Amino acid sequence: MKYFNPYAFISILLLSLPMIGLCDIQFVNLNVETAIKKAKTEHKLVFVDTYATWCSPCKIMDRVFEDPDVSDYFNTHFVNVKIDMDGTQGKKMLHEYEVVWLPTLLILDGTGNVLVKIDKILTATELIEIAKNARSGIQTMVGTSLQDAPFSMGGRLQAEERDYDPSDMEEIIYVYNEKTSSGRPHIMYHEAYLHLQLMDGQHQKVVQKYLSTQEDWNTEKNIKFIFDFLQDVRSKEFEYFITHKARFEEVIGADKVKQTIHILVQQRLRNGFPRPSYDEAKKLYALLNPNPTRAELLAKQYAQSLDHPE
Repeated sequence: MKYFNPYAFISILLLSLPMIGLCDIQFVNLNVETAIKKAKTEHKLVFVDTYATWCSPCKIMDRVFEDPDVSDYFNTHFVNVKIDMDGTQGKKMLHEYEVVWLPTLLILDGTGNVLVKIDKILTATELIEIAKNARSGIQTMVGTSLQDAPFSMGGRLQAEERDYDPSDMEEIIYVYNEKTSSGRPHIMYHEAYLHLQLMDGQHQKVVQKYLSTQEDWNTEKNIKFIFDFLQDVRSKEFEYFITHKARFEEVIGADKVKQTIHILVQQRLRNGFPRPSYDEAKKLYALLNPNPTRAELLAKQYAQSLDHPE
């Protein structure tokens, strides 16, 4: 008769424990600058995960990092660093890499150039595919997880719904290659959509450049243009959108305007960085709730949940 040997069982269990820890991306305790130097020496790329302890979507990505295929690929080919945006390096990431949504995932080359910048939740398959593209020199810039909402990234209209005719394409490509729009507003207009289609992260700069040439933002063409590129509640374009809400409802439709406000406000409250203060949260909730008492109550609850002083 064979007897159960508890000591042998415990020994096997203890030997298996280190393997559990290996099923995760191994993040090194380095700042980004040091990680870049290390990656250059080892002929690797740098993977940066920006997070905060209060960020729920960040915790979802942590589970993706535990996927064996993901951890194996990133531990082999990348120097991986994790940056707490509420820590000492957060301000630097905010200014140098324009991290305004969490989580934001970055892949940098050995000289610090950004190959990938994504601020949406990814599956394990998507993350590996993007990482492979980066190692092949393919840039991926995806701004704001609004693309997963009912309306697409950079605007609330799907591509087929936009009132946009990509004419002058040869001239646009020439301008794009020259990195200048030569001061011609109609070229800037088309260039903004081109950058959006390329997903290279440059469209917002061109949007601002184009709008700076427009004396009247209230034309139907400009209303649709502004709406297509709404992305941040703290932007000048969003402020104009709210101030001229009735005009946008007239051109775009009340339902789409309402849904856009809801998406952008909720995104800012849930994963914006820096976190909204009590006063900002109160203003944001007021956009969703016409009852000021209700908006104030929600803002207080929000502030308390994040340990904000009122």
